[in-house]
Amino acid sequence: MKIIPLIMLGLLLVTFLINKREQRPRKPRLSGEAHSPSSASHTVSPPRVHPHHPDWRIRLEAVKGLAQADASTAIASLLEALSDSDHDVRSTARQALQDLGSLSVAGLLTTLSMGNMLAREQAATALGIIGDPEAVPGLCQALKDESAWVRRLAAEALGRIGGTTAIAALASTLHQDEDRDVRHAAATSLERIGTSEALKALHTSIRHD
Repeated sequence: MKIIPLIMLGLLLVTFLINKREQRPRKPRLSGEAHSPSSASHTVSPPRVHPHHPDWRIRLEAVKGLAQADASTAIASLLEALSDSDHDVRSTARQALQDLGSLSVAGLLTTLSMGNMLAREQAATALGIIGDPEAVPGLCQALKDESAWVRRLAAEALGRIGGTTAIAALASTLHQDEDRDVRHAAATSLERIGTSEALKALHTSIRHD
């Protein structure tokens, strides 16, 4: 006889627990929230890194990010990074501009003529590696830069590109530049170009010396 009351008591307890669970308030879904619980991580954009951050490592990561961005939006910032105080940041920016090829030549030429010394050095190197003949006039002008290191890099760049205009400018530098390292770079570039015109200019200079 005691079994029935116990069963009824058990049923009442189960009913109470079910009703209590159903009455528990649910967390409201925000407007526009995706149904998938993992989708929130895909809709949140990563924080943008400021290229002028005081930590060079953060700036380096920012430049690496620019290297993956669209060229039309990245070139200006990459050119600016050529004047960064940290060598790795400058070098990474230069490599990214080199990868963009002729798209970055105009900006690099402007930097070569108007940037600070660090930026001019990087611009001269990048233009030589890109190898666009459009860069030759600007590089010839850079052979008169106040920095011997920029002149040396410009001479090396002209040796990569070659051409009649480059040969004439290198021959003049070989005769006139006061810095021995710059003259050596001009001679090496004439040898690298290797045409009869370039070798004639080189041999003429050797005889005069």
